[in-house]
Amino acid sequence: MNQCSSVRLDTLAELTDFVNTKLCEQNLLKLGAFPLTERVLRRRGKPCAMSFCLHGPRMVKFMAIWEANSNRILFYNPSGECMDVAVLISSPVDEFIERFSAQDVEA
Repeated sequence: MNQCSSVRLDTLAELTDFVNTKLCEQNLLKLGAFPLTERVLRRRGKPCAMSFCLHGPRMVKFMAIWEANSNRILFYNPSGECMDVAVLISSPVDEFIERFSAQDVEA
């Protein structure tokens, strides 16, 4: 497993762009050619992480998880193995909590 250098990402848009770019680079995919979906992960009803899924060719999925409390992004290959970790020196935790705490949680 590789560990990339520390990264400063101040907004959710920067986080999403970084993850999309990194997944494309790691898997030799053209940036913007495949859709990226996001999902908020919750613990006890509170947002704690974001899951990103790049839907690649032939239905292959490339995943990344941003853990808000530890400020790191884990990148996974299609087999579910962690292939890389990015440590964030700055992250959009406040924006994330503010945006997704107010949303109703479906039971």
